[in-house]
Amino acid sequence: MDPKANVSDLCREAADADFCIMGVDVPEAVFRAAKKAKFIQYMSSGFGQLPLNVLDELGVPIAQMKTHSISVAEHAVTLTLVTLRKMATSARLMAEGA
Repeated sequence: MDPKANVSDLCREAADADFCIMGVDVPEAVFRAAKKAKFIQYMSSGFGQLPLNVLDELGVPIAQMKTHSISVAEHAVTLTLVTLRKMATSARLMAEGA
């Protein structure tokens, strides 16, 4: 959905949608209009700004996008390599002069 569209256009689009990809500032009316939707992809992290009571009423599953997913994945790979290469032990031994 175009974040610059007006609420009535968003509601009209949502009413015909099987699934919705939505940004951060989505008015509650748009969620209410998405009666056919089987899934909503919310392009933000956290659910605090979502009308959870409306989504519960509609029974529409919603997924969020973690905005830090790339850096989290990079961190996981880095920690895996540090563990596999025993870098903590190597660093300790080098500091001890061994």
